[in-house]
Amino acid sequence: MLTTTFVNATGEAFELKEGNAGVYLKLATLANGDHFPVTFDTNATYREYWVGSNAKGLFVTISSDECSDNECIKFLPNNGIEKTPRPQHQNRADSMKSSNKRAEWWQFWRKF
Repeated sequence: MLTTTFVNATGEAFELKEGNAGVYLKLATLANGDHFPVTFDTNATYREYWVGSNAKGLFVTISSDECSDNECIKFLPNNGIEKTPRPQHQNRADSMKSSNKRAEWWQFWRKF
């Protein structure tokens, strides 16, 4: 289970909805400065989070993949979005270096 926090810094209230395939259920209405933590299972069905205002017709859709990658998503004025990535335990470059060292070691011992 992961938690991503949605933060409203737009200066206006907006709705947060969860769903997929165009069918959404309202989770919360966030006033300016409010935050709402969303907990989800990474093995569950794909989800989308609809953030916006029906009255103004302005909205953005955030995917569950974006939630998996980010621990905080902050909505700014003029449709700006600021994302805080989750800390990674090991990045891909480090993994590739260690596998290359194993390959070099094997090549060395194959000569004998």
